[in-house]
Amino acid sequence: PDRPVLGWRPSQKDPLSARIIRLAPGPQTTSWRRSVMAFLTRILQQLKLRHLLFLLLLVAGIVPLAVSSFLVVRQNREILETQEKTHLTRSAQFLSLELNQQLLSTQRRLTQLGETLLQVPPEGEVGEKLRQEWLQRRFETLLALDPDAELAAVRLLNLEGRGPYAAMVRQTDELVAALDATFASVRDHRSASFEFLVLPDSGEPVAVLAVPILSSEGTPILFAQGVVRLRRMEAVFHQETQGDVEVYLVDRTGKLLWWGGASAERQRAVAESRLVQDFVLTPLNVTLEYSLKIGGRRKRMLGRISPVEAPGWGIAVQRPAKLVPAAVNQMVINTIISSGTLILLALAIAALATRKVSPPNQEMSETTHENAERKFDKRVEVLGPSREFHELAADFNRMSGHLQDHVDQLRAAAQANRELFIGSMRSFVAAIDAKDPY
Repeated sequence: PDRPVLGWRPSQKDPLSARIIRLAPGPQTTSWRRSVMAFLTRILQQLKLRHLLFLLLLVAGIVPLAVSSFLVVRQNREILETQEKTHLTRSAQFLSLELNQQLLSTQRRLTQLGETLLQVPPEGEVGEKLRQEWLQRRFETLLALDPDAELAAVRLLNLEGRGPYAAMVRQTDELVAALDATFASVRDHRSASFEFLVLPDSGEPVAVLAVPILSSEGTPILFAQGVVRLRRMEAVFHQETQGDVEVYLVDRTGKLLWWGGASAERQRAVAESRLVQDFVLTPLNVTLEYSLKIGGRRKRMLGRISPVEAPGWGIAVQRPAKLVPAAVNQMVINTIISSGTLILLALAIAALATRKVSPPNQEMSETTHENAERKFDKRVEVLGPSREFHELAADFNRMSGHLQDHVDQLRAAAQANRELFIGSMRSFVAAIDAKDPY
């Protein structure tokens, strides 16, 4: 009430009204829109019908194709990435389950072997049973008749670490050290112990394990050891590492146990990678995208690590992350090629359509111009790709005929009026002349 309505402007005390004023389109915005619309209108008015029709047909063919191609590429990219992660997940889980089942199966066989020895008569000290001659022959027969040839060595030990031993491989210092390490671990912790070893003679990967044989009171009275050939793991590893896929076996400390022929630099990069370091902190199934520094360059990798529960190891499967974009890029190229082909086809169809539609309209336009110049004798030839063109040409010719008839009638009436006027004037002049020639 204390200020006039006319000329009122919002102040800082009126933020809502100020926002409303700012949101309202100003005269500059309206002028700009009008200028753009006027410019587009002028362009459209200068285009001929065949050009406009050609552009409309082309846009109608390209826009849906471009949108559909974009959506297809985007969806297929997500599908490829999901399939890649699923493939890595299945590969890592399959390898870890395969290795874990083999080790558990050998562990059960060694446990049954020790328990069978305890039940063999006569009852007495375990040391006496271990010194029986038939036990050594039993070991050799067990190794020779192993259907899968997985067991390479067997040993039964008492609490002092003495007992019979039979092996199908050469007893090297590395093998003896692994057997002693697993025995010391199982004796101290009273749980199964595992060591991974690559035989120096053949380069064959093996697992050395030791299991305790417990008494009825739950105390260990005997220990069974075995050396397991990991031939199935090696075969599956080689099968999975075809192409750009890499498979590694790591322990709980992050040390690489098996690397399938990878270089020393690559082994070090994998051991220091985020994938392995996360597994050291938390031994869980993990799928990550990370980078490896190889040859001074960073390389993006997509990897999956799956734990082997029995020994506490982990199977790591990785491949370059660029393979997924490469497949997507190839799909994009294929889409561009197919889209280009379809665009050319759309251009051909649009050109053909305009050639069929443009001549009748061109002839109609020329005839209309001649009619505007008062030339009503020309007719439009009845041509065109559709019924509408025939009807339009027929109606136009009929209209031109009516105009020609009306023009002829007007000309005849004008000539008659002229002759009547001149005759009247002659009669009037003759009458005056007859009365007074002067």
